[in-house]
Amino acid sequence: MSKQKYLAIILTIIFVYSIVPISIAQSNNTMEWGIEEGESFTYALQRKFVADPDQLSFVESQIPFIRGFDEGQKATAFVEYLEEVPQEVIDTNDIPVAKITLRRENDSEVIIENWTAAAVPINDWDILEELSGFADAEGVTIIDTEEEWGTISQGTYSAESTNIGYYFEFRYEKENGTLNYMRIRYTSLGNDLVDVILVHWYEGMPTVVSGDIPLTTILGISLGLVIASIVGFLVYRSYKSKRSPIEELGSD
Repeated sequence: MSKQKYLAIILTIIFVYSIVPISIAQSNNTMEWGIEEGESFTYALQRKFVADPDQLSFVESQIPFIRGFDEGQKATAFVEYLEEVPQEVIDTNDIPVAKITLRRENDSEVIIENWTAAAVPINDWDILEELSGFADAEGVTIIDTEEEWGTISQGTYSAESTNIGYYFEFRYEKENGTLNYMRIRYTSLGNDLVDVILVHWYEGMPTVVSGDIPLTTILGISLGLVIASIVGFLVYRSYKSKRSPIEELGSD
C-alpha cells in the first residue's frame, strides 16, 4: 500500500469518527412545547379566601398571582417566551420554562409577569416526575391520567402548638401543558385559613366555587401568627428542596 493511500485511509477514518458523535447524537427526552409564543388562554380565580381580612395584603405578597385579582374575575395569560428544549436534560435546571404574563381580563392590568408555573413541556411526563423527586417526597401524590399530569402535596405542621394543615394541588393538561387547576389551602381546627383556587377557564365553567368545609369563626388562634408561620414553613420547604417559597406556590 502506498504511503499516500495509507494517509488517505487514516484521514478518512479520522473524519468519519469526528462527525459520528454529531450525526448519531440522541436526545434523552421527548419533551416539546404544546403552546406557542403569542398564544393566550383564560384563567378564573374561583376562590380567594383569607380568614382574617387584615392579613390579605400579606398573603397576596406571598402568593403574588392573586394580588389585584378578585374572586370570580377572569384573566388572560399571554405566552411571552418559551425556552428551547435542550437535547439533554440532566436535572431540574435543564427543564425549559415558559414565561407568561397574566393580565386581568376587564382592564388588561398586569397581575404577574414571568409566571413560569402556568405551563410545562409535554410528551415526557416521566422525566418531569423523575427529576422533580416527587415520587419519593413525603405527602406527595402524583396525578397521571390520560388527560392530566400533576401533584397533590398535603400534610400538617405546627405553629405555636397549633396544627396547620396544608394542601397544594397542581394539574396540567397533557394536550398542551397548560396549568389546568391550582389549589393552595391552609386549614386549622376544621376551618379554612387560606384557600385559593385558580382554573384554566373554558366557556360554561363557573367563575366562583365555595369551600367544602364550614367557614366558621376561628377561635383561640392568632391569624397573624398562623400566616407568618406559613411563610416560615415555605422557607423551610424551599431550603430542603432548593426552591424559592414563590416556586413552592407555583410562580417564579
